Amino acid sequence: MIILITDQTTLPDTLAATLPTPVPVIHFESVIEANAYFDNSAQKPTRHDIILVDARGNTTVVADCRHLCRQMPAHPLPLIAIIDQAADREVVFEAGADDYLLWPLIPAEVQTRLSNYLNYALYGFDGLLKTIHQMNSGASPHTLNRGVKTLADTFNAAAAWLLLPKPANPVEFELAGQFNLPLLYRRNPQLLIEGNQAHLALSNLTTDAPLMVDVVVWGEVDPAETNGLSYHLILPLTSDQKLIGLLTLAYHSRPLISTVEQKKLLILGQNIGSLLDMFHRQEESQVHAMQNALLVLITRVVDEQSDLYTTLSSTLELATPLFNASGSQIWLLTGDKQGLELAASLSRRFSTDTVNYRPKDRGLVGWVAAHNQSLLTPVAVDDPRFDPAVDTIDGGEQYALLAVPLNHRAKPIGVIAIHNEKNIPFTEQDRILLEGVAALTASVIANRQLWQERRDYMEERERLYSQMTQTERLVTVGRLTASLSHEINNPMQAIQGALNLALEELDRPAELTNYIQMSLNESRQVVQLVSRMRQLYRPQSEKPRLLNINALIQDAVAIGRQELKRKKVDLVIDLEARLPLTVAVGHQLQLVFVNLMLNLGDVIGMAGQGVLRIRSRALPKVIQIAFCSDAAALDIERWHKTLQLEPQQKMAEVNFGTAMSHEIIAAHHGAICFKQHDQEVSWLIEIPISTSEN
Repeated sequence: MIILITDQTTLPDTLAATLPTPVPVIHFESVIEANAYFDNSAQKPTRHDIILVDARGNTTVVADCRHLCRQMPAHPLPLIAIIDQAADREVVFEAGADDYLLWPLIPAEVQTRLSNYLNYALYGFDGLLKTIHQMNSGASPHTLNRGVKTLADTFNAAAAWLLLPKPANPVEFELAGQFNLPLLYRRNPQLLIEGNQAHLALSNLTTDAPLMVDVVVWGEVDPAETNGLSYHLILPLTSDQKLIGLLTLAYHSRPLISTVEQKKLLILGQNIGSLLDMFHRQEESQVHAMQNALLVLITRVVDEQSDLYTTLSSTLELATPLFNASGSQIWLLTGDKQGLELAASLSRRFSTDTVNYRPKDRGLVGWVAAHNQSLLTPVAVDDPRFDPAVDTIDGGEQYALLAVPLNHRAKPIGVIAIHNEKNIPFTEQDRILLEGVAALTASVIANRQLWQERRDYMEERERLYSQMTQTERLVTVGRLTASLSHEINNPMQAIQGALNLALEELDRPAELTNYIQMSLNESRQVVQLVSRMRQLYRPQSEKPRLLNINALIQDAVAIGRQELKRKKVDLVIDLEARLPLTVAVGHQLQLVFVNLMLNLGDVIGMAGQGVLRIRSRALPKVIQIAFCSDAAALDIERWHKTLQLEPQQKMAEVNFGTAMSHEIIAAHHGAICFKQHDQEVSWLIEIPISTSEN
């Protein structure tokens, strides 16, 4: 309210025209008249009022208002002076004014200055603003009760209460705050809620004015049971024409509410509604932010290279809090697509008899899998598709269920389901969010299944490769049997002869020593040959390590030399002396070298005789091993096919050891290639020079 003191009759209208919202104005022609009125009247100024005095041409009137300002000792009323020249500002401030307005009045200035004192847009709401914020931050409901009491005191109501929508079901209201609530309504708050909602429905309430209800006329309750509070003033709390809540002020007698006060109440309702709506949206934003953060975590979890069931369990642990659910499960289709197996579960499970398996065509989850559709049911037992044999939860009689199919490339692979035993149903927004989680989960399930299949395939391939390699080693040893027997037989005959001679020279120590030394030398050659052969057909487990390629070539030559000699193939060895070491698996490369020598020796042997030259060279990044011969005396096509793998070539047409040799060289990140230059044909093997054992 504005207490206006002026002897100008047009000033009240001028002032009203500058204010965007109607504010009550009480007009006095002098300070004496104002003092007399409030001294002798029951109506007193409130702390929301201000004094506006016309001091144009008479600044002394400001000092006369001091008594009027002290009508409320605890809250002195703000005093604003209207002056017509800027030079009077210091004068009115010294006289006790709190602020001033310069004549002629400018609407923007009036609105700015007076709104700071009147605060009419939040009239009676200064104490409730903080409490609503506290309530939405998780404070005790008693905090909100104090704010409701402030409103009741402001409007001289004997009691007041605030109804707000339930978080789980916005259509239904609940008692959020109250002051001096009658015992009847304390015992049965639902009676109060239903009564207020019935009044709104029957009176077709609009937001143009508050609703005054005479509960005695309505015949609802006995006034004695409500402490005589027979009149309820119901104020809708709105935001953008949407009902946010209901504030009710209760009176013993019917209050007189002027048009200005009605507008004031509507402004109050709009501001309370807007603030409640703002806090609600802020809370939703925080929830969405938390959901987004959890979705990011879920995305990171599905990206981790862990096993499928660990990933699914971690996904449920992160996803279930998004919906405030009591529990969750992930069911995957079996291989025959006729059933569902429980892959991961959080909290309570379905009945113990079918905890790990359920037929695809039974129960709620089975229906989702069979029809590839989402299912949202507030009470599972009331759903006609409910099957007690598979849908009963251990220890839970009733629950809400939300189940979503897991699809990968438009094909169903399972179901993700969440349930709530707190009688709080899931919403359409929950369904949309769970479908998003399901899309991520289905992707990780498909990827993990593919990864598992690939790992099984690689393990099987490695097993077959090991078998093939061992078979080829045995075949290579078999090809060398004739030459090996010759190489072993000759030293053994020499040993036998030396020992026979030694027996004849027992009395001649010098000769005896020579024969024994000869036997040792020959036996040493046999031991070395057998050791090389054993490494060839049954190598010890060896990890990649730094090796000398020349040493591997020399071992291979020692094994195959006699076989090549039998086929009239002369060996010429040209190894670079300072060949760098490189990381390799020795027995694998040795097998490649032996096989290549034998296969190329077969081609040269078919020509009657020839020369096989083996060279090693260090190039900038690789070690090159060349197996060369003269082109003139060879069947070039057969030489080329020795290690060539054609796309349409049948295994029977491939020289034994060819596929294996390519596999071994590829595993060393090397290459095998054919080359013909002038009169020389070659097979070249290149091994990268590497010092890292990884």
